Amino acid sequence: MKREKRDVFRRLKELSHLVKDLRDFDGIANEILKTACEVTSSLEGTIFIEDKSQKMLIFKYVRGKAEKTLKNTAIPINKGVVGWSFTNAKPIIINEPEKSEFFYNRVDKKIQHKTKNILANPIVIDGESKGVLELINTINKEGYTESDIDNTSLLMLFLSVFFQNRELYLSNERRIKYMDDLVKIGNELNSTHDLEKLIVKANAELTKLLNAEASTIFLISEDGKSLDVYAVEGGESEALKKIKTPIKGSIAGYVATTGETMKIDDVKNEKRHYKKADEKTKFVTHSMIAVPLKVKGILSGALEVLNKKSPTGGYAFDDEDVEAAKAFANQFATAIENVKLLERLKNLFNSSIRAISTALDKRDPYTRMHSGNVARYARMIAKEMGLTEEKREGIYIAGLLHDVGKIGIMDSVLLKKGKLNPEEYELIKSHSVKGYEIMKDVKELRKSILNGIKYHHERWDGKGYPEGLSGKNIPLFARIISVADVFDALTTDRPYRKALSYEEAKDMIEENSGRAFDPDAVEAFIRVYKKTLER
Repeated sequence: MKREKRDVFRRLKELSHLVKDLRDFDGIANEILKTACEVTSSLEGTIFIEDKSQKMLIFKYVRGKAEKTLKNTAIPINKGVVGWSFTNAKPIIINEPEKSEFFYNRVDKKIQHKTKNILANPIVIDGESKGVLELINTINKEGYTESDIDNTSLLMLFLSVFFQNRELYLSNERRIKYMDDLVKIGNELNSTHDLEKLIVKANAELTKLLNAEASTIFLISEDGKSLDVYAVEGGESEALKKIKTPIKGSIAGYVATTGETMKIDDVKNEKRHYKKADEKTKFVTHSMIAVPLKVKGILSGALEVLNKKSPTGGYAFDDEDVEAAKAFANQFATAIENVKLLERLKNLFNSSIRAISTALDKRDPYTRMHSGNVARYARMIAKEMGLTEEKREGIYIAGLLHDVGKIGIMDSVLLKKGKLNPEEYELIKSHSVKGYEIMKDVKELRKSILNGIKYHHERWDGKGYPEGLSGKNIPLFARIISVADVFDALTTDRPYRKALSYEEAKDMIEENSGRAFDPDAVEAFIRVYKKTLER
């Protein structure tokens, strides 16, 4: 047997030179298995790796006739000779399996195999089993011996050290990747300024970050009695959104009210699990991380991440996943705070804009509500033309402010009931440029909004003012506001004429398509008219 031990040492020396990449556990494990079979003259062998979440041992590395059949299948962690060796963290020899109480014959039956003898030797790190080497059917007449245990123990020691170093390496690598991913996600979230879009995006990123089957974001309802589902990634999302999750009697509720983070490997046996959610969605929750969501230090909800995806079919999350989920929750809470702050500033800004337009409209009883109407029509036309929501909001603001330059025109001219003389008319025409000058230093107003204010009296044929621009040289916002402005002016009583009907005004605008107005804007306006304005 000394020869076999020399062979083991020689092979371990060779293997130590092969260990250049700590990620190549598969290559090293297969070489160890091959060596173990050779030095014990075994016809078949397996290295099992533990799957904690399923409490199973996975046939990870297999040699012999049944390799294709058994690879990546599993047996219960407490069954058979392998299970005994794993549970007790000790090697064992069984040379007459059928007489042993530990023999698990289901595998033999499954593959129509005859096991004559077995050696099992665990992979042990810090007193805890991580896997097991199983060798079957040695051709030695005496079966497996203590010498075989000694030889395979050397191999298992080598594999254990490699396994441990690999785990440390991969753990560090995962931490670095999580940090990189979290930085990228933080940048993504902080670039999103709409709360609903932020929540949906955050949930998708959370699922991807932790390589999970599903995730859910819950926020505590206004009455504080239940949790509202704000975003679901994976699973039956629409079904879950219709379910009111109780504060009491749910994991999310417990986490959202106590501030405690939970990692649960076996959810079905967790008493706080709200089983109705699984029943209604037909989604099976195996494992979970639940993290509290604190916005401005106040508990506001919870994040749940469900079922870790694993190549072996397991679902358990580890401590690094928990730390990543907690870091993500902090980032998400910061992003929510930023969005809410921006919303408050936006509301303040919009209120100021509305106050300006209202003050302007009140100067002239004949144009009361004019700015609001123009803004509303312009936004509807923009939507028909396929503009983004952000641009539609921009054109709405431009509509509210399109006549702001009239603030600088004296009442005697602005409110004159008779015909304007040429000088007065030129003064009125100056309002578009005056409006631009008044608003140009407001940083929140984009160039497109300022252009809408300045150029809304330009004409498609180049006969407008202030610069006589024509066609698509006129900024898009101005072309749209021009149609909205004229329609509202035509349908409003003025000192010098009565209002036209909506249909008469629509016909007049249609007649001037390609002359006064952008044909595309007119077509969009006609669609708006038929959908919402036709009387």
